[in-house]
Amino acid sequence: MDLARTVADTLIRRNLTLVGIAVGIALLGLCYDAVLLFRGGAVLVAGVWLFLVAAALAAPHRDHRNSEFGLALASARRRRPMPPEAGRELSRLMQERLLAHADWVAALAFGMWIIGFVATWLEG
Repeated sequence: MDLARTVADTLIRRNLTLVGIAVGIALLGLCYDAVLLFRGGAVLVAGVWLFLVAAALAAPHRDHRNSEFGLALASARRRRPMPPEAGRELSRLMQERLLAHADWVAALAFGMWIIGFVATWLEG
């Protein structure tokens, strides 16, 4: 199960990195105003959190054996077939990992809100 957890974390982090690059590029356009930068960033990161929670809620109802996760896991396992009951366990694992990453994203959004409020206080 350590291999499945590692593969799930790798896939989630890769996708979060790509989303982080997109958010960073969007925030480059707001760099002229610190308050707008941090508040806009907080809203975008909160949207990422919302997507992660929605994906975690949908995870138990998906068969992950034929998804990107299942294919990456099969490749890492050297194409050994997965038993049918593995689908339920993979779904539970994916939900757990998505929620764990959602906690970190929520903390980042909260931090950006705090910095935005402090920047507003310092400007005003």
